[in-house]
This record gives sequence, C-alpha cells and structure tokens, in this order.
Amino acid sequence: MQMAAVGIAAPLELRDDDPEFAALRLANFIYGGSFKSRLFERLRQKEGLSYGTESSLDADPFDRNGMFLAYAFCAPMNAGKAMAALVEELAGLRDRGVRADELRLAQLAMLERWNTALSTDDDVVQLLSTTLHTGRSVLFYEDLQRRIQTLTPADVSSALAKHIQSRLFVKARVGDIHD
Repeated sequence: MQMAAVGIAAPLELRDDDPEFAALRLANFIYGGSFKSRLFERLRQKEGLSYGTESSLDADPFDRNGMFLAYAFCAPMNAGKAMAALVEELAGLRDRGVRADELRLAQLAMLERWNTALSTDDDVVQLLSTTLHTGRSVLFYEDLQRRIQTLTPADVSSALAKHIQSRLFVKARVGDIHD
C-alpha cells in the first residue's frame, strides 16, 4: 500500500505563559486538535483526502521557543490537494476568524478534556511532573483553562494574526510521491 504524508510547520516566539498562548491553544484545537476540527472535517469527512490529520501547538515554559505543526496522512495522489487544504484551512481560520458557536463548542470540549485528564492517573502524574519541572503549581494550569473559557472570537483572531505568519511555514511532502 502506498502512503504519503504532508505537513506544515513554523517556529513561534512564544512561551506557555504568554498572554496569547491560551488563544492559540484554542485556535489549534479548532483547526486540527480534535475529531471535530476543521482539518478533520474537511480532509477526512468532506473531501476524503486523508486517513487522518492533526495539528499541534507547543510552547516552552522557559524560553520563547514554540512550534506549530499540522500534518495529514494520505494516498500519494492526494498529497497536493491535502497540502493545499492544510494551508487553506489555516488561512481561513486566521483571516476569517472563528464563529462564536464554534468557539463555544471548542471551549466546552477543551474543558471536558481537562476534567477527564484530571481523573486519569497517567495524566495526573504527567501534570505533577510538569509542575515540579517548571516550579509552578497546578493553579497555573487551572488558570490557563479559565482563560480559555473566557476567550472571544476577537481574542483568537488577534493571536493568530500576531503569531501565524504563512511566510514562516516549512512545507513537506514525504512518502511514495512521484511528481
């Protein structure tokens, strides 16, 4: 079976305690961080271009050294279309913003994910390990969740406009691609 993967990635001058981090984290969730995300809905459900897709946002607790990344697994013949869709969906989110109803659903889903993580031993151990490493208390992460819940569409748009610059993206296509 032939397979390909396409992806986009960009560095971010961002720490996880920066004011825009909560908005970018929510934007990432909407873009490609769940099975209801824009990427999954378009690439998998609507257009059938991808076997799976995801995005992630990472920011360091100590240095302004973060990263945004999105990828999709697809048939080689769909690699070009899948890459175009990754870029188009991100540009659409950045340029047209997020709808209020979409934002609220994502906020509720992220809160539910947080509460579920707090009931899972492995996730609690990871959280405690992170708090020890960073010298923070669990209250830092509780506050992050609170900030996510109070974000507006304008907050998300502002953070995306500030941090997501298309010119900084590296694009990659790998696998059984024969151009």
